[in-house]
Amino acid sequence: MPLYAKFTRATSDSKPWPAGGQLAVCASCGTIQKVPDAQWIEEITSIYGDYDIYQQSAGVEQLIFDGNGQSEPRSRKLIDYITQQVSLPDAGRLLDIGCGNGAALRNFSQALPNWLLYGSELNSATIEALREISGFTELFVGGLGEIQGRFELISIIHTLEHVLSPLKTLNEAAKLLSTEGVLFIEVPDVETSPFDLLVADHLLHFSRETLHYLLACAGFQPLSISNKILSKEITTLAIRKDCLMAMPSPTRGCQLARTSVAWLDEVFSSLRSIASRRPVGIFGTAIAGIALYGAVKDSVTFFVDEDPNRIGRRCDGKPIVAPADVPRDVPIFLAFPSTTAQAIAERCQQFGIKCILPPPMPLAKHCKKH
Repeated sequence: MPLYAKFTRATSDSKPWPAGGQLAVCASCGTIQKVPDAQWIEEITSIYGDYDIYQQSAGVEQLIFDGNGQSEPRSRKLIDYITQQVSLPDAGRLLDIGCGNGAALRNFSQALPNWLLYGSELNSATIEALREISGFTELFVGGLGEIQGRFELISIIHTLEHVLSPLKTLNEAAKLLSTEGVLFIEVPDVETSPFDLLVADHLLHFSRETLHYLLACAGFQPLSISNKILSKEITTLAIRKDCLMAMPSPTRGCQLARTSVAWLDEVFSSLRSIASRRPVGIFGTAIAGIALYGAVKDSVTFFVDEDPNRIGRRCDGKPIVAPADVPRDVPIFLAFPSTTAQAIAERCQQFGIKCILPPPMPLAKHCKKH
């Protein structure tokens, strides 16, 4: 898809990244993915060498806003969902694969105070922060195949989209899960947010259908697989149980990729058209806002965000302001999927902000409902 290579991108820790890269669709199962060639490997090596998670908020976990503007940390909402959906024992062992600085483990510690908490990462850079978490027991560094023991709950939160071999990762997780254990997975949802395609270091872009198929291949049966728990994300609970599923159609994956890239092109074109005439602000300092910002840097005078942990800081040298402080004469481009952008625009009416919504997204008819 040559058009994709023209889009400016962002890293998963929300830093600007230049245009480039290749987008493809698996000819077998229809999963949309980057091409992991030498150039992509070089890019992610550079990205991870300077990785700084939640750097816009000084390391504080990203907040999730509902339609009314109420917020809470993303992992807290997810953990509440887990404890509501499955019956967990009073005590057990939990492994968080790709634990980062421990944002999820901190909330797991509060929800499961009698559990032993373990993390897995590529290096030990965050060990000091992890040791401050009540119940934290050990950080495993390196491959999952070297971990000993079984776990009653394994979480893989915004990690699976990064790995070169997701089936291997899930097969190894299956070996670590106790007989009655539960697997929890959270990944971006390309169906509801094509902006995920712009994340330079995301190799895989899942739909509910392709994630379901991957789980079945690894011997997991989903208890739930939904893109309604968090906006733009797929939330999945699964158990070890054979689950037969027909291979998804590559045609649907190709259709989804084409319509997503075409919509992104409309979004970039809309923003460029506005920015060519006057200065603009961008609402959102996460991946979408940063990727779009890269295309019109000189015309962007500030960012807007509702997250109090980000307001008052700077993003790529530009100030981050609250909606109430936006100058009324500067149009604000909402860097969100259509439905989310509409909800934000309605909340901003009270401030008299001139909100520019992205073009309407095409209806996602490519994937089966789950």
